Amino acid sequence: MDASNLKPNSIVFDSSALITLSQTCLADVIRFLSKQSKGDLIIPPAVRHESVIHPLHSRRYSLSALRISQLIEDQSLKVIDPPGLKSKTDQLLKIANNLLLVRGKPIQLIQEGETQCLAMACLSDASAIAVDEKTTRLLLEAPSVLLEKTALEFNNQVSFNAKNLRAWNAITPKIPVMRSCELISIAGKRGYFKKFGEYEFQAINSSIAACRNVGCSLTEQELIEYENLS
Repeated sequence: MDASNLKPNSIVFDSSALITLSQTCLADVIRFLSKQSKGDLIIPPAVRHESVIHPLHSRRYSLSALRISQLIEDQSLKVIDPPGLKSKTDQLLKIANNLLLVRGKPIQLIQEGETQCLAMACLSDASAIAVDEKTTRLLLEAPSVLLEKTALEFNNQVSFNAKNLRAWNAITPKIPVMRSCELISIAGKRGYFKKFGEYEFQAINSSIAACRNVGCSLTEQELIEYENLS
């Protein structure tokens, strides 16, 4: 599918958010949101490879891959490969993976899948990126916080490449970053969990907690805040 045919307000999905929902038996949340959304739910080719093609050969992850594959087959998720995706991805990878230095040597911060998501957001009219991977979210929302956390990990021997940081801030998309827990919360507000009857709100909170157990970074305070919203 060509990016020019996308509906406005589309959401780009990274493998991390897809896999979290799939492994917690919540892949149907994506199908539900796809029917509810005014925009398209889209992934780049590298995300399809990471979340479907590669894990299909693993006993541990093949069921998750099959669930995501079904979402692609029924067009709940649309695979998009717009012109310029590779060059934009390469540009972002080069900058991001030369942002942080440990003893003068660069640290690899992101890989091709999440970088293609960022590139697609640059090239399309996407309104949000869905990603659970913490490093990618910090790169977009708070690079300075990422520096602080990495500095602690490496005993304060970390520095920023200031030139690359300016370049990164200039070319990365300024759009909201969503986690799987936020997608679940949105689905809950739109009635996805009504099938649980009197246990509707417990189902929402339990689903959010389950996501935390398989990769979505959530603090205990955030879990409490979600529970108080129910």
